[in-house]
Amino acid sequence: MNLADRLPRLGGPEIYKNKDLTAVYNIIEHGESHCLMEYQPGNMTMYRLMLVETKERLVISWLWRGGAGGECMAVIKDCHADIGYYANKMRISKADTQALLELAKKLGYVTEVTD
Repeated sequence: MNLADRLPRLGGPEIYKNKDLTAVYNIIEHGESHCLMEYQPGNMTMYRLMLVETKERLVISWLWRGGAGGECMAVIKDCHADIGYYANKMRISKADTQALLELAKKLGYVTEVTD
């Protein structure tokens, strides 16, 4: 199953519940191991993301510079992700980092997100 197929399908923009947070995402393009999407996790921000999957990692690139460039992180499968660590490495806010790590958790890469 490819990366985009692991995200729930509900027609139009796909919506799923993650804890008490409703997230909306729109898949723009996808292949066997990549997915370009717009992701709105309910924190008043829209993230344009390129997700790339390898055997052991999920690479999340946030294309916040006009959709052409930005920051990225690599998450190892079954890891416990610390928000502060990734926020510091990516030089983005903890709120943005938490939203991206929660997506990685939804995709089965992160087992726990801690602050």
